[in-house]
Amino acid sequence: MKHKIKGDIISWNSSIWEFNQKMKSIKEDEDIELEINPYGGDMFLGIDIMNTLRSHPGKVTVTVTGIAASAAGLICMGADVIRMFSNTQRMLHQPWTIAAGNAKELRKVADDLESAEESILASYTHRIDADTAKKLLDEETYLTAKKAKELGLIDEIIDS
Repeated sequence: MKHKIKGDIISWNSSIWEFNQKMKSIKEDEDIELEINPYGGDMFLGIDIMNTLRSHPGKVTVTVTGIAASAAGLICMGADVIRMFSNTQRMLHQPWTIAAGNAKELRKVADDLESAEESILASYTHRIDADTAKKLLDEETYLTAKKAKELGLIDEIIDS
């Protein structure tokens, strides 16, 4: 199965809807080739797609064709093989949100964000160690394909 996810990682993105439809009819041992170019979006939707890919028995290859930022970077972590073109980027950052409320409610939002950070770290630590992942997230890091490969976040650079 070949597919491309473009645009934000949000439930009403047609390329995500089409991906979910294709996943319903894919053969168990069929290989998946997924191209992505999103700036980011919903962390939990990114984790859901990542886990869908991780649980698929066939070989899963994700290719970054522009940028895999934020939630899109999480999707990459579901692949058996991650590839980037030499002129593309990956971006990792801590989870964030928009909040309103009183002091008690805002403290809870901060606690919830720390919990979300644990989920993001768990998404990266099967490829890189937790200290490296935390540093990249804390610094809101943009990575070239070369740097992503050096860190172990991808397997192959296309046209290097």
